[in-house]
Amino acid sequence: LFWTMDSGRLAAWEKIWGFWSTSKGVLGPITGLGLGTIEALATNQWWHWGSLHCEPYQILVETWVIGFGLSLGMFGHLLWRLRKVPQTVLFTGWVMAGLSFCLIALASFPLRIGSLLMLGVFIWACLEAHTEEG
Repeated sequence: LFWTMDSGRLAAWEKIWGFWSTSKGVLGPITGLGLGTIEALATNQWWHWGSLHCEPYQILVETWVIGFGLSLGMFGHLLWRLRKVPQTVLFTGWVMAGLSFCLIALASFPLRIGSLLMLGVFIWACLEAHTEEG
C-alpha cells in the first residue's frame, strides 16, 4: 500500500500504538489518548511526528471506540443516503472529489491543515446538498 512505504509512518504508528496500549490515564486505552495528544507529544519533544499521516488511525488513537465509531457512523450514513441520488455528471464529480479527499486522508494530514480541512468540509457540504430532495 502506498502509505506504508518507508517514510517513517510505520515507525510512528507502531510507537504510538505501544504508547496507547500501555497508557494508564483516567480511563486508559478505553477512551483513547485524547484530542490533540499527537501534537502535544511532538511539542513536548517526546517524538518528532506532529501527525500520524493517516487521519482514520489518528482518530482511532485519539478518541478510540467512541470517536472512531461516531466518525464511521457519520461517514456511513452519508454513503447510505448517497446511494439514492440520481447519477448526474455533477454528482459524479463531487463523489470523485470526496474519494480523492479520502485517499489523501489515508496518507497525509488533511484535517490538520486549515485549508485542506475547509476543502473537505466544502466537499462534504456539496455531497450533503445532493442528498436533499427537491
